[in-house]
Amino acid sequence: MKQRSRSLRLIPPLQKGELRQFGYSIKLPPDERRIALQRAVHKYPVVSVMRKLNALYVLQKNMYPQNALKFKADEKWLKTNFYVAKSPSPALLRKGRRSLKKSKKQMSRKLKRTRKSRSPLRFKTNMM
Repeated sequence: MKQRSRSLRLIPPLQKGELRQFGYSIKLPPDERRIALQRAVHKYPVVSVMRKLNALYVLQKNMYPQNALKFKADEKWLKTNFYVAKSPSPALLRKGRRSLKKSKKQMSRKLKRTRKSRSPLRFKTNMM
């Protein structure tokens, strides 16, 4: 049996005080943290700030779960308020439509099969 080679998922390198220079601290209330994150988004792209918060979440989740939840909540807040996802390519959309049509066909076939199985059995009888 062939073994798949797995690439290691690495946490991006963090530098101390990258978010602190904007006034971000885990000890602050959520409103003040979010103001600091807004300042950070003006200098860095939203995705990189989200990655920094995710890295902090991953590093803190076992030792300090309360802090980790705050990092995760801040990342979620950034995602809902600032992050604009790329729209899928038209090729992917077409593929999705095809698979949807296919699944509809499969469902109708399944329904026909179940209807047949529910119908009363018809036996051929020999009348003599």
